Amino acid sequence: MDRAIEADFAGALADVLLRLWQQTTENAAQGFQDRALRTLGDKLGFDSAIWGYAHSAGEGLVPHTVFLQAIPHDAITDWESLRTDDWLTVQLLRRPGTASRFDGDDPALALSPRLQAFNRKYDLHHGCAVAFAHEFSGLGVFVALYRRRGTSAFTEVDARLLELACPHLSAAFDVYRRRSLMANAGYTGIGGGAALVDRQGVLHLTDESFLRLLRLGWPSWRGPTLPPECLATAGADVHRKGVVVSWRPLPGEGLILYLARPDGAADLLTFRQSEIARAYASGKQHKEIAQDLQITPATVRNHLRLIYGVLGVRNKVALVAALETAPHVSLRPGARLPR
Repeated sequence: MDRAIEADFAGALADVLLRLWQQTTENAAQGFQDRALRTLGDKLGFDSAIWGYAHSAGEGLVPHTVFLQAIPHDAITDWESLRTDDWLTVQLLRRPGTASRFDGDDPALALSPRLQAFNRKYDLHHGCAVAFAHEFSGLGVFVALYRRRGTSAFTEVDARLLELACPHLSAAFDVYRRRSLMANAGYTGIGGGAALVDRQGVLHLTDESFLRLLRLGWPSWRGPTLPPECLATAGADVHRKGVVVSWRPLPGEGLILYLARPDGAADLLTFRQSEIARAYASGKQHKEIAQDLQITPATVRNHLRLIYGVLGVRNKVALVAALETAPHVSLRPGARLPR
């Protein structure tokens, strides 16, 4: 690059990275990938994009989670049938961390007839993409940008900007997901652990407590895929060697929030008993709890008497300690992120 282009490039990269990391604290539980790609698009200019996580199999990629911008979701199904024909994907697998480009106006470009038809259908005339390994899960992270027919092809400078920005895209996305989907799920971390897992069972993010508890229940487990018993629960809790594993889907993210905690007497409480016990442990009085749950104070007292018996405790301090073995999670997708 000459000095003028180099200066423009450095300024563009710095602006993209600054705005990208600022977005990890924005008040939204969904849409980070869309906002991040739009930030990148302000400097690169593209019409559509794919950002996903996948593992390699043979000469192609097997997607785990995929985000599409300005591309119909039907494209994933169509692509599955021709993934081994995708020349750009093969290049990405052979040269991780290095962007690959194709120019749809280049008569020398050799694409299979099926791939040509796919590109025409979704107007993916020019392309620029990069892939690299996700630090924790080991999955390949890939970002592919496309321009329509009638636009200019991606340049070497465009490819270099994408190469340098993409690791930051992935790292910032991890920070965002941890904050907005784990911290804002109401998970306290007391006595348990949490992880974000895709639908194939691969851990994308986790805390040390989750790893420790899973190794207690499954001593030979090393990840990054969850033990088979945890993947076949159909929504039920899994109990193993004093460890309880439960999960709940995260709408719009293609990920599942898994929770691990030590087994304890608190697991024997009904949902209503757990509500009352936690409210009382938090400092609320009988009348407040009754008003919140639309029951009578006498009913609250009766429930607490039963709760004390189930937990085998005699005072409020012991009640709080017993409840800490089963952290409560309440997903709040629109909650404001802490500043």
